[in-house]
Amino acid sequence: MKTLFLIRHAQSDWGDPMTPDQQRPLNASGMRDAPRMGCMMKERNWRAGRWLCSTALRAQQTAAFMCNELDYPERDIYFSDALYLAEPQAILNQLARMDKNLDSLAVVAHNPGISELATQMGLPSFGGVPAGAVMVFTLDIDHWFKLIEGHFTAEAIGYETPERVAASPPKVTRKK
Repeated sequence: MKTLFLIRHAQSDWGDPMTPDQQRPLNASGMRDAPRMGCMMKERNWRAGRWLCSTALRAQQTAAFMCNELDYPERDIYFSDALYLAEPQAILNQLARMDKNLDSLAVVAHNPGISELATQMGLPSFGGVPAGAVMVFTLDIDHWFKLIEGHFTAEAIGYETPERVAASPPKVTRKK
């Protein structure tokens, strides 16, 4: 049995139209929400043994803020160009490369791919998950490569959004 966390990057800044898409940072809401979501994960003991992340700046910042709250070393985050605007199959291909001894993985990526993958795994479709959302699935596999074979069952066991977490916020502990 494996656990998979699918995370859509937090809200990004669209203020400068000249900024290349991959270099767009988080906006103020994103910088507030990402640590809050990390705190929520910590409170629920939702911890990943490895973090995979798109190379887009907004995804990197989201992962860094969340990992900081979870006491997961930023230097251990695995960044992959293949996760930038990845479709579901591309995300699964990245997961399939992970060590079978890892019981849990977190992926920080983008819509529409992250939402489509969550829907394929059984999360009801809401027309796309909001920025900063965290979705948690258990998978009946013993090795990550079985994801690309398509022979697995996923069960959605958690879904949180920044809006819902803000209604009952966890304590954010910013570290330097």
